[in-house]
Amino acid sequence: MKYLRVGTASLWKFLGAVADGMSKVPAFRSVVPDSFHDRSIHRWWRRFALERQSAIRSLLISIAAPPPVHSHDPAIATIKHMQAAFPDTPCPVDAFHCRFQTSLL
Repeated sequence: MKYLRVGTASLWKFLGAVADGMSKVPAFRSVVPDSFHDRSIHRWWRRFALERQSAIRSLLISIAAPPPVHSHDPAIATIKHMQAAFPDTPCPVDAFHCRFQTSLL
C-alpha cells in the first residue's frame, strides 16, 4: 500500500481483528509485531475511519448492499461491508484495490 509499508493482507488481518473486537494497537501488533510506533497505528486507523470511510462505502454500495451489523461504530460497518462485497477472496483489501483502482488509505 502506498506510503503505508504494510501489505494488503496484513492490513486486512488488522482490520478484521479490530472488527472482531480487538483494540487497535494490539490488533496491529498481532499482525506486524514491533515494527511501528503506536501513533502510526492510530494515524492509519484515523485515515481509514475518518478520512476515507465515506469514499470507501460509496464505492462498496455500487457492488453490494451493506450487511446488517450490530455495532455503533461506522468503521466496523465499513469493514463488514467490504467483507460482504468480496466474499470469495481471502483479502478484500486487495480485491477492493483491483476492482476500483484506488487506494483504501
